[in-house]
Amino acid sequence: MEKIMISLRKMFMIAVFVFFGSIAFADNLTEDFDEACSLYKNGSYELALEKFLSLEKMSPSDSIYYNIGNAYYRLGKVGNAMVYYARAEKISPYDEDIEFNIKHISMMIDEKDYETSNFAKLKIHYCFFIFALVSFIFSLVLSIKIARPGIRVFWPFLISLMLFIMGFWIYTWRFVRAKEHVAVILKNNAEVRTGPDESFKISAVLPEGKKVLVIRKSSDWIEIGIKSLAIKGWLPSRELEII
Repeated sequence: MEKIMISLRKMFMIAVFVFFGSIAFADNLTEDFDEACSLYKNGSYELALEKFLSLEKMSPSDSIYYNIGNAYYRLGKVGNAMVYYARAEKISPYDEDIEFNIKHISMMIDEKDYETSNFAKLKIHYCFFIFALVSFIFSLVLSIKIARPGIRVFWPFLISLMLFIMGFWIYTWRFVRAKEHVAVILKNNAEVRTGPDESFKISAVLPEGKKVLVIRKSSDWIEIGIKSLAIKGWLPSRELEII
C-alpha cells in the first residue's frame, strides 16, 4: 500500500511539473512572438525573421508561417514569402489576410493558376464527410425502394444518386490533390531544363514565387510540371522548396 502511495505521489508531482512547465513554455512563446512582432513593426525585418524562424522550430502555426512570409516579403524574398504563405494557407485556408497576400504575389508574377474558390480549398476530411453524408442518403433511399417497391421514390432516388456521384467525385478529386506535392520557385528566372543536368536544353524560364507540381527527384534535381502551361522539366533542388 505504501509503495502504491509513493507511486501516486510521483505521478502527481510529474503531472504538476508538466502542467506548470507547459504554462511557462507558452508564456515564453508569447513573449518571443510579441518581441518578433515589435521588431517587425520597427522595421528590423531580419531580426524579426530570425525570431519567427526560431518560433517555427518550437511551435509551428499558421500565425508563425504568416509572419515569416511577411518578413521574407519585406526583405524582397518573394519565393520564400510564397512558401510560408502557402504553408499558412494549408492550416487556415479561409483566412482573408493570407489569401490577400498570396493573391498579391500571384499578381506580381502574373500567376494565373491561383485557385480562389472555396471548393478548391476544401480539406480532405470535409470532402470525406460530404461523401459519407450523401452515401448515407443514397443508401437510405435505395433501401426504401428495395424494401417497399410500391412506394414511389423515383425523384428522391435520382437526386440521391446524383448527389452520391457528385460526392464520390469531390472526394476522389480532393484525395488525388492531397497526394500531390507542390513547390515554389526560389530563384528568379529559374531555367527549366529537359533533363537533370546543366548540359540539357532550357525548355522554360519561371519567375520567383511560381508554384509548380513536383513529379519526382533525381539526385540534386527535381522534375516539375505546370499543367495549365503544359510545362514539364527539371530544376536544381536548391532553386525551389516543397511546401
